[in-house]
Amino acid sequence: MLNVGGQIDTKFTDQIPDLDSVLLVSQGGQNVGTAVADIISGKVTPSGKLAQTWAQNYSDYPASATFADNDGQSDQEDYNEGIYVGYRYFDTYNVTPKYEFGYGLSYTTFDTKTDSVAVNGNNLVTKVTVKNTGDKYSGRQVVQEYYSAPKGTVDKAFQNLAAYAKTDVLAPGQSQTLTLSFPLYNMASYDTASNSYILDISLESATVHVILTSLLS
Repeated sequence: MLNVGGQIDTKFTDQIPDLDSVLLVSQGGQNVGTAVADIISGKVTPSGKLAQTWAQNYSDYPASATFADNDGQSDQEDYNEGIYVGYRYFDTYNVTPKYEFGYGLSYTTFDTKTDSVAVNGNNLVTKVTVKNTGDKYSGRQVVQEYYSAPKGTVDKAFQNLAAYAKTDVLAPGQSQTLTLSFPLYNMASYDTASNSYILDISLESATVHVILTSLLS
């Protein structure tokens, strides 16, 4: 069990014989003991997902070389990462993490099927059906929806989390349909040169820039 407040070096987990699982406790408070007992005993199936990216090596984090005394200057810490923080950095620069953002195991398995993707007004609406494909344990699953915007004049991460939803507790063989929705203008990027939000739309022969300042004001 990792009773820690943030990411740590987890190389030791590959060096311990017969270690086949790790439970992240994350300083859960006074009732964490009861919660851990329920998970270990199988009374509750774990369904949490990581809200951070855990790197293979400390040097994989983009600010590692300049943080604290690593650059010989601990009195000033400059923020230079821009939009490339967390999974946005790892995905964009193809750095393989130890545990990715949104990672989390369960005692059971799930199958996720996309039923439909459609534009409804100003929103992109996606319907997905999640099925518990295990034969013993009930459990819950988190569905995460990401988008990748076309390349344009504004820097963009490879992908961004747009929406997510969690199922109810599903028994083996049971299914549930979830609806994920997010505003289309969330895919716009802020352009400091023009002081406006730009939504790049990819066509067959070109990328069109749509300025959304008036829509967001």
